[in-house]
Amino acid sequence: MTRSLLTFLTVLAACDTEADRADVPSVVDMPATGPGPTEVATSLPRDKVEEATERMPFDHAFLNAMIEHHKAGEDAAKIALERAQHPELKKMAQEMITADEAHIAKMKELRSGWYGSDGLPAAVMPTDEKAALPGTETTKDLAKELDELKKAEPFDLAFIDAMIPHHQGAIDMATAAGEKATQPETKALASIIVRDESRGIDQMKQWRDAWYPTAQATTERAETTTEGTAAPR
Repeated sequence: MTRSLLTFLTVLAACDTEADRADVPSVVDMPATGPGPTEVATSLPRDKVEEATERMPFDHAFLNAMIEHHKAGEDAAKIALERAQHPELKKMAQEMITADEAHIAKMKELRSGWYGSDGLPAAVMPTDEKAALPGTETTKDLAKELDELKKAEPFDLAFIDAMIPHHQGAIDMATAAGEKATQPETKALASIIVRDESRGIDQMKQWRDAWYPTAQATTERAETTTEGTAAPR
């Protein structure tokens, strides 16, 4: 293991001390900033697309997607800090924010180091390759629910029902990264995300059953293998 990777893992582990007792992150569409791959491609003359852009590496697409996914989860968690009725959920929301901010900072650092600054034009990621990154739709789904969360009653039930599928989206994305990423730091981050998001789903499912036993079940508990990747359903 290289020194840089060891340092990377140590930093991420430090971010998870509080989150390990509850849950952690959440995860989107691409890119993090600037025009997306599709917009860049369609804004250029057809004969100039290949000349002016490059194919987006999987790790780049994953970082873009997970950064936005974490941002959406952080926005929802901030609402929970104000509206949650159960102190356990409010505590989880704060831990989510802390973990998401740390992960976003690290992913931006990796993205900048590997692919240049955020200001550079986005690369083209063909449609068939976008399909290899499942779970990104959950970022938009949660973003659409933010306004509803601000007035939903009972809030805690609405938050849990919004965050469980959002966490599952992160697991799906990170599981794909565990298989397709080329950078060891990406794989390490993906493994941590699968582990923490799975714990978060399990915790929220337990709370849902205890707090709202008569509510209609809308989600399934995440299952993980001993290697930390999501088990097939």
